Amino acid sequence: MTLALLLAAQLAAPPPQDCQAALGPLYEGTQEAALPGQVDGTTLGGDGRALIALRRTRGDALITVKGGNFAGADFRRARLHNICFLDANLSGSDWRGTEARGVGFVRTNLGGATLAGAHLDRVLIRNSDFSNVHGERAILAGGRLDGGWFEGKLDNFRLDDADLTGFRFECSIGLDDGCPVYTGEGEFSLRGANLTRANLYWWATLDGATIDRTEVPPRQLRDIRNARLTGPILVQGYETNVEITPDEYRTLLPHILDPERPQPEIPPPPQRPAGPPDWARPGVTALFVNAPALFDDAFRDTALYRRLVPALIAASEMHVIVTVRPDGGIDASGESVGANFHMCSLEGEGLRLDPATGYYSGPYEMRPEDPPGWRGKQAPVLALIGDRAEVYGYGRLSGSESEYPAGDYASCGARASFDAMIRVPASAAEIERLRAGPDGEAEAPS
Repeated sequence: MTLALLLAAQLAAPPPQDCQAALGPLYEGTQEAALPGQVDGTTLGGDGRALIALRRTRGDALITVKGGNFAGADFRRARLHNICFLDANLSGSDWRGTEARGVGFVRTNLGGATLAGAHLDRVLIRNSDFSNVHGERAILAGGRLDGGWFEGKLDNFRLDDADLTGFRFECSIGLDDGCPVYTGEGEFSLRGANLTRANLYWWATLDGATIDRTEVPPRQLRDIRNARLTGPILVQGYETNVEITPDEYRTLLPHILDPERPQPEIPPPPQRPAGPPDWARPGVTALFVNAPALFDDAFRDTALYRRLVPALIAASEMHVIVTVRPDGGIDASGESVGANFHMCSLEGEGLRLDPATGYYSGPYEMRPEDPPGWRGKQAPVLALIGDRAEVYGYGRLSGSESEYPAGDYASCGARASFDAMIRVPASAAEIERLRAGPDGEAEAPS
């Protein structure tokens, strides 16, 4: 197609008719003021009859309802497709059997509403209150939930036996694009829901849910143990998915560590080996990430684990790269990301194994405010025990919080830390991608 024909086709294309298409992804920003078909919701009356009539009058064109109190409105079996609600009150409203494809709820209160059996294909849920909502057997295929860290609520939202084929939970870790958090006031139930080609929400109940080409992050693999596995599982890493069969899932399930039980930790200094780990030979570069720590040691000896490694690397929130120097010392660098994109960084060159602590350590320059007992001590940075790595103080120690000086080798924001990490059989290319960082520019070697 020529450029002229392409431009002509774009100009001739009709405006988006549903709310999801009109508002687009949350992280791209929204132009709510420019949405077509805007109506002042306060002029439509609270019982919903005027809104139903308006939908009938305007055919299929997008309607943007700004504001309005429709609490308790009866929308049963009505046609309310392609309506975008902004800052509206729909609490306690009844949508049973309603045909509302392409509807959107932005900063809208649906607390206590009934959506059972409603047709909500391509629904958009953004920064809205869906607490105590009954949506059993509703159809939300192709829908999307994004945003709502502070404003959104999903407590006691029940989508049991609902159709969520292709549904996307687009949840980042920032304040602006994070999704509703668990408050402890009630579950988000997807029991028996169809999650074919969908992805998972991080604190939903999934018993009996249909899993088929569903994206499942490594840390949620245990959550689908009571689900109905009818097709492949896509073990999800950032832009890297690894497909496994239901039988392969059943093979790995016994190896997933129970988060309620104490996890293996690096032993205290008196119990640590006196020398470096066997793999730490001059010239070796090793990558440590945290996602493999979800599994026991036996699983890491299997072919299935090695096939999952790319997804485990991509799904990890932290990594440390270690290069062994000819003299046995190490260079170490790493990063960790926490809630709201708080970051940790680690950087140490020429670190030496200190027998007193069992940590690879570096020089520390005393400050006037430091305890006298720190004088002459090395600053612990990184412990390497077998295939495990641990950053001293999880990267968060500072001042006089420790018996040993933490130095300036690691620093973390308030919501970030370095947790237990496992050495993975990564390729040189994978290591270099991590070393380069998101801007793709690796630091020049010192």
